[in-house]
Amino acid sequence: MSVASKIGAALLIVLLLVLPWLVNPYVLQIVILTITYSMLGLAFALSLKVGLPRFDIAGWWAIGAYATAILVIKTGMSFWLTIPIGGLIAVLLGLLVFSIIIPRGMMVFLLFGMVLTLGIQQILSLKFFGSWGGPGSDCSPS
Repeated sequence: MSVASKIGAALLIVLLLVLPWLVNPYVLQIVILTITYSMLGLAFALSLKVGLPRFDIAGWWAIGAYATAILVIKTGMSFWLTIPIGGLIAVLLGLLVFSIIIPRGMMVFLLFGMVLTLGIQQILSLKFFGSWGGPGSDCSPS
């Protein structure tokens, strides 16, 4: 990495750190959503580049997000403290699941990813997880 790249990265980090005080909340939300969806797109691109097409990446993101939201709402923990905990829960659950699935071969890996995504969607629609509206909402279907 060249010196110019390091300086550019440092300036970008500084800009992102001071951004909440420079822009209005709407622009800040757009920036956060752009970064979030960019990371999700990069995860898909990386999995395709290494030759492992994955359909379950968004499902694992959902597990981390729901774990974070449940910890914030049900325990009252700080949001910033629950983000790494939610990510760790998703990673550990993924490690457990894929340590069983990966040795079975590529086709099982691919199909299980699709089935797992549908399963995660159904599990997260249970009343404990906030039904279809998510944790903390009253949008459950009657």
